[in-house]
Formats: sequence, C-alpha cells, structure tokens
Amino acid sequence: MNKILLTLTLTILYSQFVNAQSGHMKDPVSFKLKNGLTVVVAENNEAAKVFSSFTYEADLIDQINKTGAKEILTAMLNSTAASQANQVSFTEKGGNINAVTSDFEMALQALSVSVQEPMMEQELFDKYKTELIHSVKARDRFYPETFTEETLAGLTLNDVKTLYDAMSIPSKSYLTIAGNITTGQAKILAKKAFGSWKAVAPTEISK
Repeated sequence: MNKILLTLTLTILYSQFVNAQSGHMKDPVSFKLKNGLTVVVAENNEAAKVFSSFTYEADLIDQINKTGAKEILTAMLNSTAASQANQVSFTEKGGNINAVTSDFEMALQALSVSVQEPMMEQELFDKYKTELIHSVKARDRFYPETFTEETLAGLTLNDVKTLYDAMSIPSKSYLTIAGNITTGQAKILAKKAFGSWKAVAPTEISK
C-alpha cells in the first residue's frame, strides 16, 4: 500500500499545484476490481481537471527487462495512446492522464486500450529501435553504460513482448484518480475501462 499511496500523493500534489487549491481534497478511497486491479480515488470538486496515473509493480519487470526494451515499449504505448486521445501519455514508469472532467471518460478508455491492446507490429518496433540507437549514438539524453549500439542490436520484438507480458497483470497494477470527479463516477469509469482486463499470454499479443 505504501507504493500506491506514494503514487497517489504525487498525483494529488500535482493536481493541487496546477489548480492552486487546497483544503477540498477528500480522504482517498481504495478498492479492487474483480481482476485484482487496485484503484485509489481522491475527490476534489474544486480542482479544474482530473489527473490519473497507471503503474505496475517494478520488481519482476526490472529482472527481465533487456537493455532498451522498456524504452521501446514506452514508445509503442505512446504511439497507441496518440491514436486514441491526446490527454494520455506514457513514461517508463507508467501511463498518465491530464484531462478536464468532461473528457476524462474518453481519456481513461484510451489509457485502457493502450494498456490492453498496444500496437506491437514489427515495423513499429524497427522504427523505434532505430531511433533509440541513433539517440544513444548522439547521447542526446542520459543512458546507462549498458546502452550501446552492440547491446541494442540484439534486441528483438519478442523481448519487448516478454516485458509487456510481465507488466500486463491486473493484480500487480495500480490506477490512481484525483481531481474534479466524484468517487462514485470514478468507480463506474474504472470498472468500465478495466473491469474486463485479464492477464495475457504471449500468443495473444499481435505479431
């Protein structure tokens, strides 16, 4: 629960900072969907927007992650999200939503599609792998020492899919929602977006 509350706290602080409001945040409410997904909701009816984050347990992911796989998976998730809604984005830590209340349902559905049905075609993998190699060569951002042209050359689409499998477990995932939305509305939308989500087998991922 500490990890969930940390994520929630960051979301709440960001929401309060953007909207310059305080004192109206209700106590967080936590519940689980039938598939095991943990949802935490914090209502603030004076906030201007709704903020949400989607995260995964990192232990197993860090153990199986091959150099570059997480970066390419993040790019693929962002590509999927961009085709759905512009209020959704992904970092290597998970997905995020920044939306006005009227757009939140659409954004949450887009996040759900990105998580459950990411675009993982070979052509897209090749594109992002090439971009990552060029970025590593240019050193236009920080990369660990393990990121070299040689280590990235051996990375395959299957490596990315293996990482995705490890991350696609509802019972090890967390959804936080904070801002201008009631707890009741958030529960309904969370169940609608993620209630039917199940852990996938490798053969179920598009090739």
